Amino acid sequence: MHYYIFYVLIFLCLFSSCKDQNNPRVYKIPKLVSSEIISDTKLEDQLRFKWDTPQNWIKTDNGQLQLARYKIPYTQTENAFLSISKFSGNAGGTKANVNRWRKQLNLSDLSLEEIQSIAIKGESSLGKFSIYKIINKENHSSAFLCMILPLKNSTIFVKLDTPITGINILEEKFISFCSSFKINR
Repeated sequence: MHYYIFYVLIFLCLFSSCKDQNNPRVYKIPKLVSSEIISDTKLEDQLRFKWDTPQNWIKTDNGQLQLARYKIPYTQTENAFLSISKFSGNAGGTKANVNRWRKQLNLSDLSLEEIQSIAIKGESSLGKFSIYKIINKENHSSAFLCMILPLKNSTIFVKLDTPITGINILEEKFISFCSSFKINR
């Protein structure tokens, strides 16, 4: 007898759910208001920042994971390329990032102490940053100036890729550019 009641209940559930098959069911879900989204996210994830771009820098298409990319003419025939990225957390840390850039230029890894000893220190209104000049003297076609600006929950990276001749020409302008980072209100 108990099985009979059970089967009747299942039949009624199936029958009522299959009723009116030609009309689709429509559900309304309330839209999240921006203040609800803001309360659910970290303040720093919403942080918008800006920088002062020199007039002769040419904005190009962003690469993958880049906030911005610029072509920087510094002689009649030579250009450098600068990219700006922001990642959550420390993105692997200073040692891992500097050594990754060094590997891109076929240079060996350095210890954290060695890396810290070659850092050029600077400051923007967003905080203190470090710049690393990465040069393989055997490869004149590519050298890097790289900035790491740690924030509370993320890190901003700026990378200038240029032939070695561009490093000395652009270093002062690069430091000035990195110092220009500020909150976009």
